[in-house]
Amino acid sequence: MKKIQVIKKEVDLNNYIKKVAKKTDCNLFIDEDCVLMLNNKPILAYFSVPTELTKFVRQSCKNVKLNNVERLSKGLITKGKNRVFGFRPKRGMSQYANNCSVTGMAKDYPLEHSALCSFAEVASALYKEKFPKEYLHNELIVDKKILPNWRIKSTVFTSGIINKDSVLQYHYDIGHVSKALSVMLTLKSDVIGGGLSIPEIDTYIELRDNTILIFDGQELLHGVTPIVKRSSNAYRFTVVYYSLIQMWKCLTITEEVAKERKVRYDKEHRRSEGKIGALTSDLTKDGKRFNASTHKKLSKL
Repeated sequence: MKKIQVIKKEVDLNNYIKKVAKKTDCNLFIDEDCVLMLNNKPILAYFSVPTELTKFVRQSCKNVKLNNVERLSKGLITKGKNRVFGFRPKRGMSQYANNCSVTGMAKDYPLEHSALCSFAEVASALYKEKFPKEYLHNELIVDKKILPNWRIKSTVFTSGIINKDSVLQYHYDIGHVSKALSVMLTLKSDVIGGGLSIPEIDTYIELRDNTILIFDGQELLHGVTPIVKRSSNAYRFTVVYYSLIQMWKCLTITEEVAKERKVRYDKEHRRSEGKIGALTSDLTKDGKRFNASTHKKLSKL
C-alpha cells in the first residue's frame, strides 16, 4: 500500500472548531488506498475492501430504522440519522438508563445487529494488521479494564454507530479509550461530497464506497463536508467501531440486572410512601389528565 508522508501543523482552532468542513480547507486530496505517515510512523490507513465482505452490513444499514438527528450539543451541530449498536454504559442521570446494557438495536433488529457485530471482527482484524502497536495498546486496556460481557465478541470494540447522511462540523471525538483508534466503514451510492477534512495534517479524504478508514479521531481535528444526493435512492452510510471508556464502570451482567431491579424497587417504594411526587400522567381532574402547571393554578383556587 502506498505510503504518504504528512506534516502535522499548528492550526488556529478558532478558524475550524464547530465550523462547516470544506474540501478546500486542505491541499492534499486522497482518493486512493494509502497509509499516511507522520515522522515515519503510520497515523491513518485508508483502503478498499471487497464488496462481498460488506453486503450484509450494507443491507443491515438499509433495514434498520435510524433516529433522526438535528441537534446542537456543546456548540456542535449534528444533522442526519444514526443508531448505536453493541453495548452502552449508564447514561448520566437518565432515569431510563440506570445500568449498562446491550443497545436497543439488538432487540429490535437482531439479525442486523448480528451482521454489524460480525463485521466488527473483520474491522478488528484489519486494525490489528495495519496498526499492530496501537491495537496491542487498545487490547491491553480493554482486557484490563472492561469485562468481556461488554465487548463485541472477538474484538477490542465495545460499541459502534451507524450514521446516515450525517454532516459534522469540525470536532475531536470524545469518550473513547485514550490513544485507541476507530475503524470506519463507508457505504455510499450516488452521492457527491461527504468526505473527511483533516486540516491539522492538511488532508482531505474522498471516502469512496466500500472503504475502511482507521485513525485516532480524538487526536486529529476532523469534519465531514456537505453531502449532495443525486437521486432519491442516494445514501451515505458510515459504520464506526470504537472502544468506549465509560464501559470501565460496568459490572457483570448479573450485577447490572440486580442493580437495575434495586433502583426500580427503591423508586416504587419511595413513591408508595409519598416521597416522590406524583407523575404528571397521574394528575387528573374530572377523569382527564392535565399538566403540573395547571395543577398549581387549580390548587390556588
